[in-house]
Amino acid sequence: MKLKVSLVIIVISLCFFKPVYAVPFLRTLAPWSGDSQTDILAIIRPEKRTDNTPMYLYIFWEGLPVVTRLSDTVIDKQHTYMWDVIFSPPQDLQYLKDGSNMLSFWLEDIDGQMLKYSCIFTITDRIPQPSWFDDLTQDELDELTGPQGERGDPGPPGPRGPEGELGPVGPEGPPGPQGVWGAPGPQGETGPRGLKGPPGAGERGPQGETGPPGSFNIIFSLIVGAISVVAIFIALRSNRKMKQIILSLDDDNP
Repeated sequence: MKLKVSLVIIVISLCFFKPVYAVPFLRTLAPWSGDSQTDILAIIRPEKRTDNTPMYLYIFWEGLPVVTRLSDTVIDKQHTYMWDVIFSPPQDLQYLKDGSNMLSFWLEDIDGQMLKYSCIFTITDRIPQPSWFDDLTQDELDELTGPQGERGDPGPPGPRGPEGELGPVGPEGPPGPQGVWGAPGPQGETGPRGLKGPPGAGERGPQGETGPPGSFNIIFSLIVGAISVVAIFIALRSNRKMKQIILSLDDDNP
């Protein structure tokens, strides 16, 4: 009687629940080991490849979700169960261990059934992110870095790099201070006299007052006076000679 009941339950379960897919469904993991900064490629290919209902992928690292509810690919209105996922190890040191770390892959169908597979990824070196050092105290930093060594001798100067491109012209600067005046240069030669210009078009101004005689006028007057005296003297002398000539002619004719 119990055997019959068990067979009935199994038949009913097969009618109402989808079959569990064959495992493993993880085609490959590349690489299987590396440091904490390694990018990991997981290629997921379950045995059943297509259906009318969706499936979702979850990836856990030591129980910490790193990929959550990643849907499948729809091709020609069919859900294709294939995933190529790239992920990195978590940087939380609580979950990141040197050596073996457990990776769990879950496939969830529309009815909530889970297909699970687990494997090991080996961490060869934990390299913390730069932000990890922000939370350390100065004593912890000194312990990590150790005492500072002596300063070494300066190395030889490196070769001169290539000349950079000419930059844009900068803004005009303020004017500098005025320079000292230099000594005056020698005077140049006098140029030729220019042409006489035309008379002005303005009205003739009133005649000014007569000024005192200049020195030139005085000398000219003296010369004219002297010439006049000489002329008078010559004239008087000429008259005297004429009278003598006339008197002599009279004596010659009685």
